Amino acid sequence: MNDSHEELPVSTFREGHEVALSYPAVIGRDGVLGHGHLHLTDEEETKLTGSYDFVTERYHLLLEKIEIMNFNKTNPVVKYTVGFV
Repeated sequence: MNDSHEELPVSTFREGHEVALSYPAVIGRDGVLGHGHLHLTDEEETKLTGSYDFVTERYHLLLEKIEIMNFNKTNPVVKYTVGFV
């Protein structure tokens, strides 16, 4: 990759969010150098916020499942009872 400092739609983390979504970012040799600005309507902003919320919710559900799986590996009795709860 050259050091063109091009603005590209890439998945990046934005301040205030804990998941990455595709959003314009200035990319260079050292990675993300800055974020572009989207001129969104109120409706588009609402939809983008909804996307962040949806992905964040799914991310937390996945983390919960991983924690349960890791707990079950160390506690075999729970491993067989969790499915019946």
